[in-house]
Amino acid sequence: VIILTPGKVGSSSVYYTLKKKLNKNYVFHIHYLSKQGIEKSNNSHLKSDRKSLPLHLLISKILYKKLMKYDGQLNIITLIREPISREISGFFQNIDFHKNDLEGKNLLINDFETLKKINKILPNSQKSITNWIKTELLNNFEIDIYSSNYPKEIGFKIFKKEQFNLLLTRMEDLDSSFKSSTKVFFKLDKGIELENYNVGNNKYYSKTYKQLKNKININDDALNSIIKSQYVQHFYGDYTDEITKKYSN
Repeated sequence: VIILTPGKVGSSSVYYTLKKKLNKNYVFHIHYLSKQGIEKSNNSHLKSDRKSLPLHLLISKILYKKLMKYDGQLNIITLIREPISREISGFFQNIDFHKNDLEGKNLLINDFETLKKINKILPNSQKSITNWIKTELLNNFEIDIYSSNYPKEIGFKIFKKEQFNLLLTRMEDLDSSFKSSTKVFFKLDKGIELENYNVGNNKYYSKTYKQLKNKININDDALNSIIKSQYVQHFYGDYTDEITKKYSN
């Protein structure tokens, strides 16, 4: 079982829950499994202010080599999230990428510089997830998650391609659909209850995150471009009013 997701979509909760409940299976949690994605992430981490590689990327490199020779069934779980919230959360998760720009002499995060940098990257928030889907799912497994409607009333979608089985769900649907989705996907007598891990309020940056997240906004042109994107229209057509209200100037 490989939990293959972009960052900040609730995947840690899924990973630790399945690791605990599916204890007879190999369960991995990574963000990249394509050669292109692994190399790009590797370069990004080494060029950042942190200049080190996270564990998940080292696991990706090993899995990539192992799976080249693997012809058994592969169960993949992918989570997605409303793109603007994901980008903001991801920025704070990786805030040490930018520590030289954002930290003052007192080692505290500079709020003004942080807001400026966030507002600069947000207009491209849907592009990063769109590129991830193309690289990691379409090019890697030939699975097109745009090929059919996402059943919002059910809260998950299962795709099959050769030996690959993919369970796709929105982070926003996790609490309501995880039990039913795991029952169907893993062919269990009863579904698995989700346990919550990696809560952002417990992170070292949580105070700054709380102070700044309600001050973030996007100009109307950029926001409209995000709303009209294929990703948002396909998976978040029912959220567009909420997104606009939350982030509009």
